Amino acid sequence: MAAPRSADVQPMWRQFQLLPFTGMALGISVTLTLTMVVFTYLLFLNLFAQSFSRSLVIVLGVLVVVSLTTVLLTVTQLTYVTVTARQDRDVDAQRAAWQTRFDRFLAGGEVPQHLSALAQDELLQRREAQADHPDSARLAALYAGLGLRERDEALALRHRNGTTRALALERLVLLRDDRTLPVFLTLLRDARGSLRNLALLGAARALSVPGAPIPPDLTGVLTSGAFSTQQVREALCLIGPPAEPLVRHMAADARDRWRELAVDAATLLDPQRYADLADTLLRDPTPGVRAGALRLYAGGAPLHPGMHALVLAQAQDPAWAVRAMSAQAMRAFAQPPTVVLWRLLGDPNWWVRQHAAQTLARSEAGRAVLGRAVTEHPDRFARDMARTVTAELTVAANLTVPAGPSAPGVPLPVEPAGAAARA
Repeated sequence: MAAPRSADVQPMWRQFQLLPFTGMALGISVTLTLTMVVFTYLLFLNLFAQSFSRSLVIVLGVLVVVSLTTVLLTVTQLTYVTVTARQDRDVDAQRAAWQTRFDRFLAGGEVPQHLSALAQDELLQRREAQADHPDSARLAALYAGLGLRERDEALALRHRNGTTRALALERLVLLRDDRTLPVFLTLLRDARGSLRNLALLGAARALSVPGAPIPPDLTGVLTSGAFSTQQVREALCLIGPPAEPLVRHMAADARDRWRELAVDAATLLDPQRYADLADTLLRDPTPGVRAGALRLYAGGAPLHPGMHALVLAQAQDPAWAVRAMSAQAMRAFAQPPTVVLWRLLGDPNWWVRQHAAQTLARSEAGRAVLGRAVTEHPDRFARDMARTVTAELTVAANLTVPAGPSAPGVPLPVEPAGAAARA
């Protein structure tokens, strides 16, 4: 196999050139170790035989071998550093030359008829950096016009070497061409986990384009167990608004973990867009789904007055996560349910108490209740929590700089009730 030209050097070429150097250094070190063992053995034999002249020769031989080996290692390292520095300069010069050629092409100049490996990498990185610029589409068209997209698709689908397939798939991910979506969807079922992960990233990027059709079987692939819930959550967030059919389909899945993922993704994407899911999911039998639905309710617009009753009912849920999210969701109420929050201040779980206190601290009526809880609540831990949150409000009020005439409309925190008396 012919050595690659300098223009075809990959950005990660050291990964491959460092291996021979490491092997050579290891071979020299092993040889030196074996030589030292042999010389040491001969030295002991001659010392026992009381042959001092031979022992001196052996010692001198050891010194010569060690010196030559040290010189050889030093020369090898210097050679490696020199070669890598020269290749770095060559790569930088070639990259600058290709940047100039691409600038001329985008300005209406000559269309390149061949792209080296370095030029392909430069084109893809430039397209990635200018994803929303009109020039990005022209760069993608150039890459596809030279047959490079079809080449990468064939390599990703049919090449026998896994590394070659992964590198081709990575280039397709960077290209972000919606015509490659069938390749990504096919590789979502590949036996290699690394290729599946890259294909998922590529499919999510391709589907994030507004108007891109969502394949009907994509939900089944994502929930097949080939991907973790975290990977699917990140893919849905990367797709963005077009992922709505996937999120709603998962919200109706029979498996608990996918309903939990759906409500989490809905909260991350657009709580108001998915607010209608909260009405159904608040009645879900799984605590994790109900807790997620409460977060979704807190971020979206309430649908009807009956939702308030559902949220209040979750405050008595056996699962502490549901009670905590219920206390947090009550921040969406026009008036805080102080009776319920007073009871939640005495909850056995710290998170429930903390969310209840924070919800009370968001309104004037709630701060009055929080101030009374410092001394009047029957639960010691509730009094501690109320005291902590009240102290935080007092510190925030003292540190707040009043808005001047040039900055109207900046409200100051209201001092909690009873703070002056406690001071």
